[in-house]
Amino acid sequence: MRNNYNLMYMADFYKVSHKAQYPANVTKVHSVLVARGANYNEHISKTEFQWFGAKLFIEKLESFSEWFFSLPYAAASIEIEKYKDFLDARLGGNNNVAHWFDLRLLGHLPLIIKAQPEKAIQAFQTPLITVENTDDNFAWLTSYIETSMLSNVWAPCTAANRSWHIRKSIEDVMQGYSEEELSAIDFMAHDFSYRGLQGDEAAMLSGCGHLANFKGSDSIPAILAMERVYGEITGFSVPATEHSVMCAGGEEDEVETFKRILDIYPQGIVSVVADTWDYYGMLKNLASFKDRIMARDGKLVIRPDSGDPVHIICGDVFEDYSNYEFGHLKDYLADIIWDLVAEDTPHGEVGVDSWDLKFKHNGKYYVASASVEFDRHDKQYYYLENVCVDEIEEISPTPEQQGSLEILDSIFGHTLDSAGLKVLDSHIGLIYGDGMNQERIKKMLAAMIAKGYSPLNIVFGVGAYTYQLTTRDELGFAFKATAVEIDGEWVSIQKNPKTDVSKKSLTGRFDGADMEVIFNGKS
Repeated sequence: MRNNYNLMYMADFYKVSHKAQYPANVTKVHSVLVARGANYNEHISKTEFQWFGAKLFIEKLESFSEWFFSLPYAAASIEIEKYKDFLDARLGGNNNVAHWFDLRLLGHLPLIIKAQPEKAIQAFQTPLITVENTDDNFAWLTSYIETSMLSNVWAPCTAANRSWHIRKSIEDVMQGYSEEELSAIDFMAHDFSYRGLQGDEAAMLSGCGHLANFKGSDSIPAILAMERVYGEITGFSVPATEHSVMCAGGEEDEVETFKRILDIYPQGIVSVVADTWDYYGMLKNLASFKDRIMARDGKLVIRPDSGDPVHIICGDVFEDYSNYEFGHLKDYLADIIWDLVAEDTPHGEVGVDSWDLKFKHNGKYYVASASVEFDRHDKQYYYLENVCVDEIEEISPTPEQQGSLEILDSIFGHTLDSAGLKVLDSHIGLIYGDGMNQERIKKMLAAMIAKGYSPLNIVFGVGAYTYQLTTRDELGFAFKATAVEIDGEWVSIQKNPKTDVSKKSLTGRFDGADMEVIFNGKS
């Protein structure tokens, strides 16, 4: 438990004055946390989301209870007097803090908090957390915790929702795979976000959201929190180099640095960054110590860290037309180029007069050069008249055209997954962690599959590009009072501004029958 969390100070300043503002006959306040709606791009579901993070806040509430109520009354009085001095200096006047003395005398936080099961998929506008005071003298406390609750819950939930959608994107392209192959998804997105978040606490909260859906992480605070708060042993990583290690070994000795790393780790997975200088040159150099790599009881994971991720991994797409007789390819390719030109040319306009199509045939690379003719109908609009493949020339693709997968395949070979796609030899693999988000991951997976390679070949390092650029409004989180007890009778209340109907709150006292009690101050 962390005992440096003092609830007295963990609120917006305006919360301090609300104790005096509630009508005297209000004895209870019932408030609800809700995600009102999605405010993000079309690549993510706008009807449902993954709920996560409530217990991360409860840990802090319990920490305060453990500290505050274990203080001898004299020591607690000193803390409350310090708090009063703080208020008087900032708010002016003589601020009343008697309710905090009363709370200490009570001996527990008189709150009952219920929540939906974490990691569950929820519809928007579903009550996620309900909070209600259990002692009539502390109606003010329900809303006092709003600020801290929101700031500690929206971030891990938003991160969890993003990681859930990334996982769904991977699962979508791996439908029909075997259970063993699908188990690899747990490690196909690895959290690299720590350094890009706004401090250790933010990194911990966000990192827990990632670990709601994946098991790979370099965020140690999040790994510890998942074990401490949720009892989950998760968050695994591997030894890995960085550019300082490679630079220290020197450019001329980069191959020797690779070999030295392999000697340090003769077993298991080890990741080595390879773009410090000449990425493609280093990939080619792997062939010079292939035997050492293949002799290891483990996998060498290559990490490119710059450039266009799709092109770095996949290179150019050379469609494989080995199923067609080479002598009959011209007519077939002309039809393909016709469709490509037609798709590329706006209706009624004149298009290009030539088109080159790169392809593979029986392991060799070719480019088909075609001439394209347009004609004009009634001198008003153009239409595609003819496509003729004039020449088919064998070419030697550059490493950039081949891409990482094809280069590594040419050195180490492959097997086939259950979908018939190529999987690199088990001694070699790839991780890409620069600027990854759901949209880019989907593009990379599509390009890999189009080139005939399995999703199992790569791990995505998901960092601050995904997990930092978030706000509370992404899922529309709000914590609002929906009912109050007045003179012993419950009355439904509701915020319903005519200037913005999207901010209309729920109303009524929710029994939380489908929820779990996650905090009960008396217990």
